[in-house]
Amino acid sequence: MQVFSDFVASSIGIILISVVLESISPEGIYKKYIKFAFGLIITITIISSIYSLLSITYNPAESELFKSINFDSSNYRKEYDLQINDLFEENLKYEIEKNIKNKLNLDCTITAKVEGNFDNISLFVKCNKLSENTIKNHIKKTYSIDNITFEDGTGE
Repeated sequence: MQVFSDFVASSIGIILISVVLESISPEGIYKKYIKFAFGLIITITIISSIYSLLSITYNPAESELFKSINFDSSNYRKEYDLQINDLFEENLKYEIEKNIKNKLNLDCTITAKVEGNFDNISLFVKCNKLSENTIKNHIKKTYSIDNITFEDGTGE
C-alpha cells in the first residue's frame, strides 16, 4: 500500500509543478518544451510506479495479523498424533472384531492400544475362554500382532 500512496503523491506533485510552470511560461516554443518534458516525466513516473507495484511480493509472515497469532506446532502435532492413534485403534478394533465374527463365528470385544509410531500394538480381548488359542493364532496370522491379552489376564 505504501508504493501506491508514494505513486499518487509523486504523480500529483509532478502534475502540479507542470501546471504551474506551464501557466507562468510565455507562449511559444518554450511552452511546448515544458509540456513535452513534464509529459515525459509523468510517463516515467507512471511506468516506474507500475513496475514497483508488480515487483512487490507479499510475505504473510511479515503481516501484523500473522505476527499476532502464536503458532506452537509441537502442541498441534501432538494433538494430531493422538487423534491419528485413536482413529487407528478404533479402526483396528472394528476390523478385528468383524474379522473374528466372519471367520471364526465368535462375538468378541477388542480393545486396541497403540504406543509409539505403531511399533507396539497391544490387544485386549474379551471372548469365550475356550477359543483363546484359536483367536490368538488367527490375529497373529492375519494382523501380525503378538501382544494379545485376554480379559482374565491370560495370554501373551
